[in-house]
Amino acid sequence: VRDRSYLYYILYIGSFGLYQVSVNGLGVQYFWPDSPWWANASTPFLIGAAGFFGCQFARSFLHTRTHSPWIDGTLMALMGLGVLTMALSLTSSYALALRLATFLALWFILAIFVAGVVAWHRGMRVARYFMIAWTTFLIGGQINTLMVLGYLPHTFFTMYAGQIGSAIEVALLSLALADRINAMEEERAMMLEETGRKLGQMNRELAESNR
Repeated sequence: VRDRSYLYYILYIGSFGLYQVSVNGLGVQYFWPDSPWWANASTPFLIGAAGFFGCQFARSFLHTRTHSPWIDGTLMALMGLGVLTMALSLTSSYALALRLATFLALWFILAIFVAGVVAWHRGMRVARYFMIAWTTFLIGGQINTLMVLGYLPHTFFTMYAGQIGSAIEVALLSLALADRINAMEEERAMMLEETGRKLGQMNRELAESNR
């Protein structure tokens, strides 16, 4: 269908997946064991990349430029912050880049959630999947955070709640993209049906005028 949302979605999932790999130590163990510099820089860099592509995916998927210009402007500002985070992670200190990445992540989550709520409120069909996906991701992240802070016991579920939530998010966003295709096909079919009806009416009027 040549929908750019798929490209942005893949880049977001790829960036976020590599971020998970860098955080849980698998990156150093399997992917870049001989690069301690990248092992430090990868976490804020990948957060910046995930924020950048995640915002662009939301803009494309929810059509924020058309329906919510102020949300679209906020997402574009966060995309700029994502680029800055990636640049600082490669050129500046790890501590500074990580602080900026943390700031970006907090505002990114809030902005995406608000964008989904507004789109759902305005009747966008695909926004329901979008909102459920992000809510699941946020719940998983909150459970993991509460475990780290000591408010929840250290179990397999609480330890990997963030990864479980993000996996469910990926599945639901995939369903949202599939539902978007169905909506496009239904809209195209309705347009063809309306065009056929109008063409038939014009033919009847033309035939009557020639009598």
